[in-house]
Parts: sequence; structure tokens; C-alpha cells
Amino acid sequence: MNKVVELLTSKKREKQFVECSPLGGVICPLIRMENYSTYLYGVGVAADIYIAFFMNEGIEIKGIIDRDNEKKGKCIFGIPYIHVSELNDKVKVDTDKAIVLVITDASEGIQQFQILQFLIKAGFDKIYHLTPFDKTQISGITYDAQGRSLYFREHIKELEKTYNMLYDDKSKEMMLEYIRVYTECGIWHLEQIPTRNKYFFDGLTVNDRRDLYSHLEEEVWVNCGASVGNSLFLYFDNGLQAKKIFAFEGDKCEYQKLCTSLSILPQKHREKVVPIQEYISEDTNFESYIDERITLINADIQGNEFEMLKAMRTRISKDRPVIAICIYHKPEDWIELPQYIDSLVDDYKYIVRKYASNTLDSTQTWDIVLYAIPTERCLI
Repeated sequence: MNKVVELLTSKKREKQFVECSPLGGVICPLIRMENYSTYLYGVGVAADIYIAFFMNEGIEIKGIIDRDNEKKGKCIFGIPYIHVSELNDKVKVDTDKAIVLVITDASEGIQQFQILQFLIKAGFDKIYHLTPFDKTQISGITYDAQGRSLYFREHIKELEKTYNMLYDDKSKEMMLEYIRVYTECGIWHLEQIPTRNKYFFDGLTVNDRRDLYSHLEEEVWVNCGASVGNSLFLYFDNGLQAKKIFAFEGDKCEYQKLCTSLSILPQKHREKVVPIQEYISEDTNFESYIDERITLINADIQGNEFEMLKAMRTRISKDRPVIAICIYHKPEDWIELPQYIDSLVDDYKYIVRKYASNTLDSTQTWDIVLYAIPTERCLI
């Protein structure tokens, strides 16, 4: 079994949660003592996370009750989904020995009353609604990231393809660690490179910079998501040179800050920067701005990276630039971004590096960059 399959079929959890709420300290012990048949109601996209939690607590889940028609007949970890319309036919409830743990977010107010009515009518009289605190402790991640674990488990073959595309062992370790954080509800444990090196260098300290690719004196850089100009300032601060930099920023307020920042950039650097206020999408016409060969592209544009690649597909194929693109915003990024680039160009090396995250990121999985480097410029 290869490492991707091994990771994505595992039920391990890093985050352990026992005594600090009624669920971990009272309900789970009661279920074990009484040997209750346990059902979940409405787990949504985080089914695998909740099931792994209860399995690690020594609790067997008999089934998942759900209203989603698309889940009819499906299983996860061998546990069947039971559609609400089929509950009475498929589950013969022993009232004294059964409990339902209600997870759905639609479990407050009138909806909670309706769920209670439904479950009592189905024969359940032991019902526990997980609190928001319970859910946060179990998932360990924000709501918008809860579906990542399940997405990864449903796309093993596609992820294997990306894994096999990666050029070095360090990149493969980074990819596995990113997936592990979500499947095991953990935090990032591997090395993180100083953020000032993001898009430009490897190296574990500010003074230990290691080239990933050859930097050109006449670099033509398309800086996608220029924000307030931080990457531009760090680029020049790192001693790098450029012929021209096209700095795209769509947000009006951020663009104004970018222009203010550029006003204090030393003149010898400022004259090389072309600020452009435009949100990048698949329809962005880069040709209307750039009439010379592009040698470097970077992008941190909040999940629109794939659209940027589509908009630049002709130039990427023709110009063979180094591409340094964020790969952490969406779970599908790990499949779509490298594999789409690979469909446009030949003889590229694919490398992944992790840079120090903003402290607001509880999982520490932000600031992961995929480098797509033409072989002739690759230095590792």
C-alpha cells in the first residue's frame, strides 16, 4: 500500500478530546457502559471526522441518519447512510439500548423541535444534540474546511497522480502532511520556511536561503494578488532583479494601499512596477497588459488560482515561466493546479514548500506554494 492510500484509509486522529464537555466526559462513557447502539444524525461533509472520533472513543456507529437523497445506499468506513424515509424499515429500535447523536447545524429552535419529533416517532428516546463546542473540539478545524478530509478520501487516485508528479521527497512529505492535518484533525508539524522567502527561496532561516530556480536579471514577473505590495518589497529586499513587474490587485482598497506603498519604493525599483487594478478570473485578458515574454508568475488570489492558469494557458505554453502558486485555498487545488500546468507544458519539475503561517490559522496549513519550474531553470 502506498503512502497516499495508507493515509487516506486510516482512521487515526491527532486531536484527542475526552473530559472537557458533557459529550466526552459524560455521554461517551455512558454509551460504553450501557453498550448503546449508536446512530448519528446529519453529519454533513465531515462524516469521516466524526466517525473517526467515535471509533477512537471505542464507540461503534451503527448508521448515519440523513435527509440527503444523494447519500442513499452509500457507506463511509463501512457504516451505512440511512435516509430518513427508510429509517423505520431499516432500523428496528430497541428503545432501552439505542441513542442518537444529532450533529447537524440545523438543530436549533423550530428545526430542533422537528428533529426531536421525528426521532421520537421513529422509536428513539435517548437523543443528544452536539453543542457548537463539541463540534469545534471534534473537527478541530473551521466549518469551511470540514469537507476537505472527505474530499481527499473520495479522490485518492487523483491525489496519487499529483504525489507521483512531485520532484523531491521533501515535496511529497509536505503534501502528505497537509492531507494528514485534515484527515487526523491535527496541526502542521513539519518545517516552515521564513515567509520573506515565499515564492523565491527554500531554506530554514532568513540567512539560509537556497535557490529553487535560477533568478534572471531580466525577469518579467506577473504578480497576481499584489495586495499592499509586500511580495514586491520582499523581492527587491532579497536582492532580486527584474525588467518589469506587472502587479495585479483587484480590491480597490488594497490597490490604493499598493499604490501608496509603491510611492515609497526606491525609484530604481518603482519604475519597473506596473500596478493594475483588476480581479483575476478565467476571462482576464493578460495580453492587453503584457507584450513581452513572461518569465515568472506567482499567485495568492484566494482560490482563483485555477482560473488564472486558464486565462494564461497560451502564455504559459509559449513562454515557459516559473510558476509559484498557492495550493492551500481549496482541497481540489492539489489535483487541479499541478495537473493542469502539466497538461500545458513539458519537462517541468513540481516542488512544494511550506512557509510560516499567519497565527490566525489554527491548523498552520496556510502559505503552501507549488513551484512549477522548467527543467532548464530548476536548481534542486
